[in-house]
Amino acid sequence: MRKLPLLAVILLVTFAFSACNSNCEDSKKATNTTKTSIEQDKTKVSELLDELAMGVESGNIDAIKKVWCPKEHTLLLGTENSEKLEGWKQIQAAFKGQFNALSDMLIAINDQEVKVSRDQNTAWFFEESTTASDLQVYL
Repeated sequence: MRKLPLLAVILLVTFAFSACNSNCEDSKKATNTTKTSIEQDKTKVSELLDELAMGVESGNIDAIKKVWCPKEHTLLLGTENSEKLEGWKQIQAAFKGQFNALSDMLIAINDQEVKVSRDQNTAWFFEESTTASDLQVYL
């Protein structure tokens, strides 16, 4: 397996989550923040990350769009200095380019850690992702 940056999508999706939370949906948070509700939010974020990985693996831009905030103010910062995509059109084009360049994508996620702010308006995460493209198994 090779480690690929995947445009740092898996590592920097937190920008999309923050942008969507504040700009795409009405934020209906209870004033009483409990450990249980934060744990539930962590689970929801982890599920979104799984949906994103499945969308990337299958090359399904519509599945990815459901996770991302498809607005022109959405920002993706990659691991290289030059990796800065502004707006959903650029981000979508990068995903589509990745799909054209790679096939049979597999993503393995390890050591995922999700954090949620006390006010529950922001989530961030760390995970190690390993990807393999065109993986062939020989018997």
